[in-house]
Amino acid sequence: VHAVTQGTDAQAEVSVRLEEDGKVVTAKAADPDTLVASAQAYITALNKLMVKRQSVSAQSVTAVG
Repeated sequence: VHAVTQGTDAQAEVSVRLEEDGKVVTAKAADPDTLVASAQAYITALNKLMVKRQSVSAQSVTAVG
């Protein structure tokens, strides 16, 4: 978590790094509410992992078929 600006309307920037089966993704989000920024970054990272899962699954089907 990193404060982008200062003051009462400060923006919190959150970086999230997730790993699953050797696949690593990162995501960032910014919001005045640190919890909201964290949730947005986490969901973005999860979506990136799902895309990687689907591309691996599609490659497996192509290789088998």
